[in-house]
Amino acid sequence: MERGGLSRRYTDRPDPVGRHCDRIGALGGNREPCSPGMSQWTSDVIRMFAGAASEYRDISGSAALTSEQLLASVAFKSRLHGSQNPRAMLSRAPKSADDLLKAPLLSPPIRVSFCAPVATGAAAVVMATESWWSNRRLPVTELVDQELVSDFSDTFSDTNSGGYSSLCGLTQARVASSRIYHRQRLNPKEQLALVELHDCFASNELMLYEALGLADKGFAQQYFSSGRWIDSLNGDGSLYLTGRQVVNPSGGLMSKGHPLGASGVAQCAEMSWQHRGLAGRRQVPALDETDSNRWALQHNFGLGSSCAVTLYRRYGSAALERGQGAKL
Repeated sequence: MERGGLSRRYTDRPDPVGRHCDRIGALGGNREPCSPGMSQWTSDVIRMFAGAASEYRDISGSAALTSEQLLASVAFKSRLHGSQNPRAMLSRAPKSADDLLKAPLLSPPIRVSFCAPVATGAAAVVMATESWWSNRRLPVTELVDQELVSDFSDTFSDTNSGGYSSLCGLTQARVASSRIYHRQRLNPKEQLALVELHDCFASNELMLYEALGLADKGFAQQYFSSGRWIDSLNGDGSLYLTGRQVVNPSGGLMSKGHPLGASGVAQCAEMSWQHRGLAGRRQVPALDETDSNRWALQHNFGLGSSCAVTLYRRYGSAALERGQGAKL
């Protein structure tokens, strides 16, 4: 990964996100650089997600999502989680959410402190069949279901009322997750204990609460604000519980950094550590409780576009002893 913001590297071929960036202008958005010296590509991405937040406000009638104080609280939660993750790039939490409001404003409502930092990193997983595992009996987690969704035909259509939502993958997240819930007969609000989602911006985490079915439409702010801090499983860490879920106990991209291609695999690794009881100070308690609370959901998104939603569960529960899925 290059230092600073991202830029277009290969000029001898079509830009895979060029059409998305051009769509900002068609939607009436500003394509001026967000700050002096910032690359056009980085600026376009920031304005795209800022536009999605404003679009959400206009469609839902809720101004809370574009409240900088709310976004600072979400970012602060992520940074506190990240302070308990030895692999996080930003491992020191700010003293308060108000400290994050001092960062420069890029494109309302997004400040520098509400953005996931670019990072260099690597991640890997080992996948195996049940027959391979049965001869070794290693602690594993089960990859139960996965859905991959790309851009829809109306993503670039002028008749699409949710233009920014589709550009930023919110529509794709909604479709992908709902397909998994339907196949598995799963109630996300009641049965998910852990969610690792693609928080490239604090505002995107809030909007994904709704897209992934954790909060009802228009209630992302209430979902987050109703949360409370709880002890981690070993009592040596703190986790923010919203509803019945802990979202991004790893600290998310906001704390770990965002090495693009490695980000999704790192989420998968976090799921494995959590289900195997290896997450240390950020170990989610509910994953050690009743069978119905062992579900974990991963969401990852990349412009151009690819949205992957994956469902995990601790291996060995009655529902999974039929040998479905892959072992991690």
